[in-house]
Amino acid sequence: KAVCFINQKDITKAIETLKAFEKKDMEMMARASTNISFLYFLEADYRNSEKYADMALNYDRYNANALVNKGNCLFMKNDFKGAKNNYLEAIGVAADCVEALYNLALVNKKLNNFQDALTALDKLQTIVSKNPEVLYQMATLHELMGNNKNARKWFDILLTYCPNDPNIHARIGNLYAIAKDESQV
Repeated sequence: KAVCFINQKDITKAIETLKAFEKKDMEMMARASTNISFLYFLEADYRNSEKYADMALNYDRYNANALVNKGNCLFMKNDFKGAKNNYLEAIGVAADCVEALYNLALVNKKLNNFQDALTALDKLQTIVSKNPEVLYQMATLHELMGNNKNARKWFDILLTYCPNDPNIHARIGNLYAIAKDESQV
């Protein structure tokens, strides 16, 4: 029923429906709290999102999705180290947790730990190959690290999936212009 409300973009009714599970057994409470946390996060209500993430973790400490939700709330509060710890814990619970791996890469990028971010994206690439968001982050990280040849390689791969994206074309053009300038020195 909650999914129907989500599809109808009625988040308030979806949350109300999920809250009805709070009075059920512990496993249902953990899942409902995790989903409510995510819905509040989508609504940019980070205080309630964090409250329900904490509630889900109180019911089930090894809930990878709740750990990701908690990490996302901490990220929004600029607590990047706390967010990173939650993403790492989520990966410890579920090594193939796509959201945790991707968010770990983003938080490492934010912390200027570019090599750690690439490591997370490399692992993610083995799970969801050819994902444009992952390819974009790979290219951007290589560019930030000054490895323009690899950045061009990843942007070229990305271009095969998003051939009409003018921003990708502009980034590639800029990287070729930098390479030309460097070769003339």
